[in-house]
Amino acid sequence: MKNIIEFKGQNTSWVRDLNLLCKKNNIYVMDNHVAGLWCWLQEIKTNEKYNILHIDAHYDTMASRIDTWVEHIPDNIKELSIHEYLAIKFYDEDFRGGHEIMRWDNYFPIFHRMYKENVNSYHFFTHGEGSLFDEMKDKLNQYPIYGLLNLIDYLFDKGTSGPYKWIVNIDLDYFFQKIDDTEITIRFISNDAIDFLIHKLKAYLSSGKIEVMTIALSPECCGGWKNSIDLMNYFAIRLNLKIDAIS
Repeated sequence: MKNIIEFKGQNTSWVRDLNLLCKKNNIYVMDNHVAGLWCWLQEIKTNEKYNILHIDAHYDTMASRIDTWVEHIPDNIKELSIHEYLAIKFYDEDFRGGHEIMRWDNYFPIFHRMYKENVNSYHFFTHGEGSLFDEMKDKLNQYPIYGLLNLIDYLFDKGTSGPYKWIVNIDLDYFFQKIDDTEITIRFISNDAIDFLIHKLKAYLSSGKIEVMTIALSPECCGGWKNSIDLMNYFAIRLNLKIDAIS
């Protein structure tokens, strides 16, 4: 894969730091979803509509300051470099140095507010973590964790989703569970299930139904870098990706 941001090492991502971003064709891999919106904007056409498949433990729809964020995002966001995108700020009297806007949990509300005319439907498979952005709800469909494998062909069928292409957004923390009151995090979705999912996604990538796919490692939510790298490499082999930094 081509490095957009050279790997900075197994550092903490927090909500804004980006330690890894690379791509091959229309597949982007990052350590956290702060770059998700930027990656989508590199591939989508703003005169077309898309369906969005979100596979993630979290909703990623935090919208506490959505009006302020959108007010300070430049009109040419689609043309910004990744470094310019990450540096977008707003200013207030409490912090004159400015607040970076882009986070790993607010890119969906920003995308919806700015590009909602380009959204046909959202399809969320999550653990229900976080809060939902009300403005998205009229286009939002939610499903249980176990429904993903049964429903993926149904969702991609033209009779269900119309003629629109897809944005596929995956966070590897979907496949993990932290055990309450412990420091233990376990991958609870089997290799067989992941193989089935990847087989389906490869077919839709090959057919051109997927316009862009973004994958976040989220090591802090997967029990550490080793867990997320091991699973990412499992995905990478099956998607014919080579991520030199973590291989």
